[in-house]
Amino acid sequence: YVSQNSGGINNMDQINKITAVTKKAYEKDPLDLRIVNIHTLFLTTIIKTKINQNLDYSQEKNEVDKIYEDLLIQYPEFPDIYINYSVFLSTIGDKQKSLEILRKGKDLFAKSSRLIYVIANAYIYTGENTDALNLVRAAQKEGWPPPNIDAQLLFLRVLLKNNLVEESQKAIPEILKLDNSAETINKINEVLKDSGFSK
Repeated sequence: YVSQNSGGINNMDQINKITAVTKKAYEKDPLDLRIVNIHTLFLTTIIKTKINQNLDYSQEKNEVDKIYEDLLIQYPEFPDIYINYSVFLSTIGDKQKSLEILRKGKDLFAKSSRLIYVIANAYIYTGENTDALNLVRAAQKEGWPPPNIDAQLLFLRVLLKNNLVEESQKAIPEILKLDNSAETINKINEVLKDSGFSK
């Protein structure tokens, strides 16, 4: 139902209808992470809409909190749950709790180069630029360079957010050695612009 109707969503009634469907699916199988991700996505859309309209969103937020808290009890060793929960909290403006969740799962993140860069991105998203830098520096000490173009771009963002301009100037040619396509150049320009630097 969701895949067939998500393309035509253009008002809150449609979002509410689809959320009702995803809630039923979630209630039938609350540990299926695909269903959880879809359901929390629509709940987050409702929350953001209510925030923009200055409406109470506590019911939806409490529901998302409970979903993630239950998942963390069931899967305490699954780092993506910590990351997804943290991103949700940051998206709705609860940066303090977002950071608490990240720090709660910190030991799990150190086991994967992919997760190191994902979590660094979450730190940047919450404004914790120094924590992001410390994390990528620790990864480099472990011999874990950014594993792909997206991680390279994140590394550039981390450098720029920490005003390490000279080091960021060296990082750009390294990115372009891996991929000098127009798409990558546009992404580099977006990172520069987002970080307060002109092209």
